[in-house]
Amino acid sequence: MVGVYRPVAVGQYGAVVADGPGADLPTVTAALLRRADDMCPRRLHHHHSGARATSPPGGAAFAVANRIVGDAELWHTAGGDGEAFPTPTDLEPEQRAVYAAAGRTYLRRFAAAPVHVHDLGWSNELPDPAVRLVGRIGLAVTGPDGKPEIRILRTTGDLGPRSLLDDVDLRFALLRTTEWAPASLRVVAADLIADRTVEYDLDADARTEARAWLSERLAVIRERADRDRARPGRDCGSCPCIPGCPPLVGR
Repeated sequence: MVGVYRPVAVGQYGAVVADGPGADLPTVTAALLRRADDMCPRRLHHHHSGARATSPPGGAAFAVANRIVGDAELWHTAGGDGEAFPTPTDLEPEQRAVYAAAGRTYLRRFAAAPVHVHDLGWSNELPDPAVRLVGRIGLAVTGPDGKPEIRILRTTGDLGPRSLLDDVDLRFALLRTTEWAPASLRVVAADLIADRTVEYDLDADARTEARAWLSERLAVIRERADRDRARPGRDCGSCPCIPGCPPLVGR
């Protein structure tokens, strides 16, 4: 695996910073690719350039889903030992209730087939376009058939018609697994509270399309990113680059 990095902070926009080879490459997260057209230009520059940042307020919204992914990984690595995930004492009571329900659903749906867990790290580098993709995409496993699979676990409880994943999620998963699963990739999205799943089988053609899409989105990011131009709005409440922001310092 090329370019695995240690994050110092992870939040809504994937504000992850790491040291090591390739640390000077432009940074791209799924959220930046999704919001490149309407994000504040200063914030867009800040995250794309890989500047240091802290997680924005509200990161606790990801606490349960992130914990489920981590504990599912440990459960599989330990050989599927135990009928339940451990009770997380550091979460709030409401979060623990959601966690317990999600854990039960995960084991009922996924515990039967043994899998091997793979650590894809928090980032990988692409040579063309030269960029560092940052953000964990889910639980990476291979089952008895040897086919690479990404399990993206949600805890929203959404029973509506909206898809569990959008095109950005799927393309980003393909891009983050370029070396691990070059030929084909199965993506399983599961809402563990609504108890529903959807599966996608993606091939090499889908990866080629994802690379072309990435180049298009990078062009948008590079055109709009500007450290000296800010646009006050919804980004301000959780912005890590407030110091020196032109509207606030009167420039």
